[in-house]
Amino acid sequence: MFASRAVSRLFVRNSSSVARSFTENSPASFPSVKDTMVKSNYHEYEHAHKSTNTWFWINLFVTIPGLAAVCYFAVPTELEHLNHLLEHPREFETLPYMRKRKTQFPWGDNSLFHHPNANPAPSE
Repeated sequence: MFASRAVSRLFVRNSSSVARSFTENSPASFPSVKDTMVKSNYHEYEHAHKSTNTWFWINLFVTIPGLAAVCYFAVPTELEHLNHLLEHPREFETLPYMRKRKTQFPWGDNSLFHHPNANPAPSE
């Protein structure tokens, strides 16, 4: 019983000193980045920060509106094209060099990348 009290007191004392040292070394008491870096390295750090900010604003005010404008003009045309393809599907053309297989695929006659709208199947 005595030993457990002594150990618990020791732990309490050490933990309070750890807590005290943690508050003394809190981030608020650390020196600033400018004071800790070499002067030439700090100028490189500032330059990198400024150029990163420049590219952020370029992306925000040039790239995103540009993509929106491209989508505004391209999407309706693309939707018309897709609707046209659905109205008039492609017909399969038998060519002598196509679909020559010695063994069948394990999953069937079509390739793994077969899509019925883009790759018409033969009507055998």
